[in-house]
Amino acid sequence: VSQSRYEVLDIFIVELVAVFVVAVLIGIIFRYFGLPSIIGHVLSGLVIGLSGLISSPSVSVLHTLGTLGVTLLLFLVGLEMNWSEIRKVGKEAVYMFFGQTILLAAVYVVFGIFAVGFTTIAAVLFAIAMTFSSTIVVVKVLSEKRELNNYSGRLTLGILLLQDVLAICLLVFLPSLGQ
Repeated sequence: VSQSRYEVLDIFIVELVAVFVVAVLIGIIFRYFGLPSIIGHVLSGLVIGLSGLISSPSVSVLHTLGTLGVTLLLFLVGLEMNWSEIRKVGKEAVYMFFGQTILLAAVYVVFGIFAVGFTTIAAVLFAIAMTFSSTIVVVKVLSEKRELNNYSGRLTLGILLLQDVLAICLLVFLPSLGQ
């Protein structure tokens, strides 16, 4: 039996509202226990996704809406940033970024080669992937704790922005390396 367009739309709206309600409720519960709400949102998405409660067409639409949501969140983070405050920690952020990136990359390359058995190229790619932090998650947590404007928040934000610039450069150049 085929469903009409309106029935499919109704099912999607119900599923969409259910996802948002569950995510908000779990986020509130996490905040109540002093944990970042974004962890609750991610956990609720994982549970809902693994449960199979959402129909297949809704998953692709929710993926698109999620991408739009992340884009809007990054836009709002950009609006909240005070660039003059970030510039004050610029030199320290650059030093910490390079130190962190080089140290972690070296550790992960060694781990990838000796503990996991990766080839050298695979270990380097693994190390690159593992050295990045999620800017959205960290900024959301810092914002909830009202620490974006203190020294450690600005330093963290500076390091994350440098990681994002490096990630963009790698995304541009890595595909040209081929297989």
